[in-house]
Amino acid sequence: MSAENWGDFSEELNSAVRIPYMKLQPGKNVVRIHGAPHKSKQHWEKTLSGGLKKVICLDNKCPLCALGHRPTTRYLMKVLDKTDPDNEEAKVMEIGVQIVRQIDGFYRDDDYGDPELYDIKIMREGVSRDTKYSVTASPRKGEISAREKEMLDAIPDLNTIDKVYTPEEIKESLDLVCFTPEGATAAVEEDDDFAMAASNKPASSNPALDDWENL
Repeated sequence: MSAENWGDFSEELNSAVRIPYMKLQPGKNVVRIHGAPHKSKQHWEKTLSGGLKKVICLDNKCPLCALGHRPTTRYLMKVLDKTDPDNEEAKVMEIGVQIVRQIDGFYRDDDYGDPELYDIKIMREGVSRDTKYSVTASPRKGEISAREKEMLDAIPDLNTIDKVYTPEEIKESLDLVCFTPEGATAAVEEDDDFAMAASNKPASSNPALDDWENL
């Protein structure tokens, strides 16, 4: 690579938007949700180098599903991480249905409603598959500030964050173990946090809230 080409690459690298993800820590985590949740069906597959690769499911065109590998369902949300009140940050929170169901419960409660209007506290306890999350909502409602909205709007659209590969790329270019002659084809098991959320509430008269009906 020439110095000129390296310079172009370096400039592109430094100008790329870095996505700050929120990792829920043991104990209390405080967030304010902003915008609609984005549903993401994901496969996590072994690579020939020994790692794991996230591959977005292509539904009826997905070659991994054709092998019997079940995707897990996750939800991406733009949030203001308020766990440290002196250091609020706009981040992307990726969660499973265990948390989504509880947030949805507050949305369905007439005393709370739109989850963008109040802070949410997420308590994390346990480890690995024994991890449990409990969610409570603040009774104090209020809009976010203009500065906070600007921070959150700087995060790219959630449906553009993960690269979506073509079926051919998944089978031929990602070096996945399952597509080698000796590759494993066992289905991936889901834990409770990855189960599908059920929804039976009629559509809201407020379009901003209808996003929660499409989880």
